[in-house]
Amino acid sequence: MERIGTAVIGVGKMGEPYVQALSQLPTAKLVAVCDIAPELAGAVSGRWGVPGYTDYREMLAKEKDIRAVCVCTSDQAHREPCVTAAEMGKHILVEKPLALTVEDGEAIIGAAHSAGVKLMVGQILRFDPRYAGAYQAVQEGKIGEPIHSFVRRNNILASGQRIQGRTSVLYFLGIHDIDFLLWCLKARPETVYAAGSRKLLSGLGVDDTIFAVIRFENGTAACVEASWALPDNSIATLDARLEIVGTKGAVYVDIHGQGITVVEQGKLDRPDTMYGPVVHGKLTGILRDEIDHFIACVMEDREPLISGESALEAVRIVAAAHRSLESGQVERVF
Repeated sequence: MERIGTAVIGVGKMGEPYVQALSQLPTAKLVAVCDIAPELAGAVSGRWGVPGYTDYREMLAKEKDIRAVCVCTSDQAHREPCVTAAEMGKHILVEKPLALTVEDGEAIIGAAHSAGVKLMVGQILRFDPRYAGAYQAVQEGKIGEPIHSFVRRNNILASGQRIQGRTSVLYFLGIHDIDFLLWCLKARPETVYAAGSRKLLSGLGVDDTIFAVIRFENGTAACVEASWALPDNSIATLDARLEIVGTKGAVYVDIHGQGITVVEQGKLDRPDTMYGPVVHGKLTGILRDEIDHFIACVMEDREPLISGESALEAVRIVAAAHRSLESGQVERVF
């Protein structure tokens, strides 16, 4: 069987699960890893038995077997590795969000188009069976024409503290649900009004919580709640909800935690059971399915489920929401 040579750029909290998935997928061949932190690059390369680099340009030039890259750097650092990889003819899977500015997103898309390489953005809810089920119910007309939607994605405070102000809670968490709404509602966003609260993370210059109300051109309204202010000792690290009410019915997704909590001497352990759990030594779950889809698209020369253009539309909505936070007014998306 053909195996697609792939490298991972950025092997921190999100990057190493990509490394593990690629090392275990029968259709992929993990060729090398890269991180600007030498100790991290060395540790991950040692664990997975591949060369480690601190300069992705050097890695892409030296490792001739690389056909695709997974870019898992911090949100603000997606543009340069994606553009460079495209210019060197490598297919690209970049973690969400595509970018933190519309300009950077357009540069990534333009580079991929010019080079004729595939570009996929890791919007993982499209592979979550719960959200995929809601999507299918809406597409089959079971709820009629959507009237309104409410989505929530709340995390514990430690999540926001770990990010250290490098991005906002809408880009980090809310973009998941915004992408889902765009995918599911099939409607063009028109305006956004946002309000935020800045108390616990004010020292980092970011909001603890943001609410954004999106109005679509077909009249549908949606409210997005995104927060990383839940107490660290919450029974669940994730509180996520979806509600879409239509002219004939409604669909709901309710996720509070991962279905398992281990308490040891007052310490809570909340193992992941859906996104990237390791079962019998192998990475399973939604993230693996997403990466497998990308590799299959490269192998079979077909278009990925999440295009750069669709991911850029979600970035435009978040950018408009941030303009609304500053102006206190309703802002147009386009």
